[in-house]
Amino acid sequence: MDAHMNSSSQRYNRYAILKIIGIYIFFGVLWIYFSDTILAWLVRDANLMTYVQISKGILFILITASLLYVLIHTYVDQLMRMNRTLQEREILLHSIATNIPGVAYQFIATDTGTCNVSYVSEKLTETFGLSTELDTFFPSFSDHVVEEDRSRFLDSLREAVVSGTPWRFEGRFVRPDGEPLWFQAIATPKRDGPSILYHGVLLDITERKRAEEDLRRLNFAIERAAESVLITDPNGVIQYVNPAFEKVTGYSRSETIGRTPSLLKSGVQDHSFYENLWKTLKSGVIWSGRITNRRKDGKLIQADSTISPLLTSAGELTGYIALNRDITEAVKLETMLRQAQKMEAIGTLAGGIAHDFNNILSAMMGYAELARFRTTDPQIQPYLEQILKACERSRDLVKQILTFSRRREQEMKPMAVTPVVREVMQLLRSSIPSTVEIRTSFETPHDTVLADPTQIHQVLMNLCTNALHAMRDREGVLDVRLGRQVLTAQSPVFDPGLKEGPYLQMVVSDTGEGIDPAVRDKIFDPFFTTKASGEGTGLGLSVVYGIVKDHGGMIHVESEPGKGTAFTIHLPLLDAEKKWEGPEMALIPEGTGHILYVDDEEPIASLGWEMLTSLGYDVAVRLSSLDALEAFRANPQGYDLVITDMTMPNMTGARLAGEMLKIRPDLPVILTTGFSERMDREEAQKLGCRDFLMKPVSLGDLARAVKRALEKGSEPAER
Repeated sequence: MDAHMNSSSQRYNRYAILKIIGIYIFFGVLWIYFSDTILAWLVRDANLMTYVQISKGILFILITASLLYVLIHTYVDQLMRMNRTLQEREILLHSIATNIPGVAYQFIATDTGTCNVSYVSEKLTETFGLSTELDTFFPSFSDHVVEEDRSRFLDSLREAVVSGTPWRFEGRFVRPDGEPLWFQAIATPKRDGPSILYHGVLLDITERKRAEEDLRRLNFAIERAAESVLITDPNGVIQYVNPAFEKVTGYSRSETIGRTPSLLKSGVQDHSFYENLWKTLKSGVIWSGRITNRRKDGKLIQADSTISPLLTSAGELTGYIALNRDITEAVKLETMLRQAQKMEAIGTLAGGIAHDFNNILSAMMGYAELARFRTTDPQIQPYLEQILKACERSRDLVKQILTFSRRREQEMKPMAVTPVVREVMQLLRSSIPSTVEIRTSFETPHDTVLADPTQIHQVLMNLCTNALHAMRDREGVLDVRLGRQVLTAQSPVFDPGLKEGPYLQMVVSDTGEGIDPAVRDKIFDPFFTTKASGEGTGLGLSVVYGIVKDHGGMIHVESEPGKGTAFTIHLPLLDAEKKWEGPEMALIPEGTGHILYVDDEEPIASLGWEMLTSLGYDVAVRLSSLDALEAFRANPQGYDLVITDMTMPNMTGARLAGEMLKIRPDLPVILTTGFSERMDREEAQKLGCRDFLMKPVSLGDLARAVKRALEKGSEPAER
């Protein structure tokens, strides 16, 4: 840089001196020529001519001296001003070179490709840790360029110098202290005669490279994120969407960019919702919440959304960014969980009251059966029949409560569903008004599922009863269809808890009044009903839901107000087709033998004595398990059978049976209970009991259970 300034100064000095000499010669020639010509014309006297010539010479000397003074003074003044300007420029350029973020340098390149460095700023030492000696600049710098980049560095410099074109290079550098960094070399040529003068700068771009790498990683993460990302300008016009957005919404990037997010509006949120959203964003605050959008195919999607204003460091708004996490499936799972929790809660309540309620029903049903069994009065029989029907309805109500809470023992067996459908339709025909048409369709020959026949019957009865109720004031059609459908994870109606495979599809539809969308999500809730007071318990659909779930299936509803409702049930199909046949009815058997009957509730104990003695048995009753054990120990062989309740104070029926079986292992024992979470037929048989009965027990069921237990027993007991 100094050499370039000195060269310019030297050229100016040479030009100024030549200018003075030229002016002096030109003026001298003009003076001599014109003065002699004029004098020769004016002066004829030789003596006067001599005097005039002397005066002319003196005048020439004075004039030329004055002229030289003016020229030299002007030159010196201009030279001083030029030097001051050069000094000021040098100071300015040095200040610029010192304060720019990079290292300023200058070199002269020849046609042969050699580079003579004429200037390097002091920042070379600060930035790159190298000496500012001009002769060693390029060799020293290239030695610290990373080996993988060094040949490219030298080749690019040589190519630029030879061709006289601008030079630009990015590469990696290692300082003498071992610190790595990225650099950028830039140089611009200016031809100066046979050589080319290059002015350039070396920049430390390490931070820029890190930022570029961070930006690349961020872009990689956004492009592969599961959450959809949407970026708009300040006016809400979409500038960018990531692939997750395309996948979730169904809109491609080309279909989205240039439009506004309103293309996703579902209509679920009202105008005030969006007004509040924009008010929050325009105040510079991040908005977070749950929003329902609509896919391109029309399906609704729910998302947890966070929308943030994008601001520059100066606080200027440049746009908005929205991050949306698709929670559609999570919301479905939450709904299923809440439904399951409701079922569990009501099931806990059911278990708490079932035992006592069944004991009450046992007394009512038992004594009514005894009265009907013993009376022949035709006027009394109808009243007893009504009492028994009420007891049976109460018993079924408890069973329904225990069914949806999965607290009732199930008898799962391979069964064909078609006969059950035909049976239910036959039962309903007598009570269906003539304004309702019944249609059935059996579209699959394979309808065998693993199920409890009684519960499948109950599901169909509940659904068909609800359908008939929906058409009670109008003409309509009750349609029941059976079909086969293979469900996979991609099926529209597939629940996460199901297994993939073939399913029996059972559809019960009606053309009734439909279900209000506002209550559609509540129809499977326990005790929820839209019927008038006294028309329903609100347990029908809860029971259906519990049974279907307990059979490894699913149920969903489609309804349109004023047009009707369709319930669709899917149950896993079995590979083998096995037809189920119902149990054969049998007469109430009587018998003889000595039975020890144990129950802590006196009405139930008295009822047991009445029922068993009416069948011909000799019965001893104990109201305490401890008293019963003491009586048995006194005469173990005096009893042919023991019937004991499960839930009793001091000692449970299971423990009592165990103590008795220790004394007499061949003793037939029947265990009964109104309700128990831990005890069922399988557990009772593991304890050594012959049978297990759930209260309330009818006279016929009790008679058959006693007969079976005694037939497997030993000889009659010694009295």
